[in-house]
Amino acid sequence: MAGRRPKPTEVKRQAGNPGGRALNASEVESPSIQYFEPPEHLSERAKEAWLRIVEHYSHTKVVQITDEIALESLCEVYADIRELREEIAINGRTFISTDRTGSTLIKRNPAVAELSDADKRLRSWLVEFGLTPSSRSKFNTDGSAKGDEDPLDEFL
Repeated sequence: MAGRRPKPTEVKRQAGNPGGRALNASEVESPSIQYFEPPEHLSERAKEAWLRIVEHYSHTKVVQITDEIALESLCEVYADIRELREEIAINGRTFISTDRTGSTLIKRNPAVAELSDADKRLRSWLVEFGLTPSSRSKFNTDGSAKGDEDPLDEFL
């Protein structure tokens, strides 16, 4: 399928349906994510991220229970980044090696490339969950749509 990925109906609703198109009334819905414990198989750092994200979304309809696998991926990528940063802090971005002829070579620590890849994956997941400033600005987490304010409410 070419083009942009469709936004979930709830995200459109909370953004005030800026496109003005009819919302999908038959979109599959599952219960929104409430506060629940992270899966046991997650790493400790991923569990920490899980708890922070679930707490952030516990009062919205944006993240649903069916998003659990995607949320696990987001949390594990975050944990990977933390570990890779520690490894680079300990061992440095480069290391010195010698080749067969005895020449000294400066090589990049493989963790640097892994960190770059993990950072791209994390950025993608953050956008998917509305956890960047620009993606977050597209919807309200209080459940009300932008533009839902009735001007008559001021006078009543």
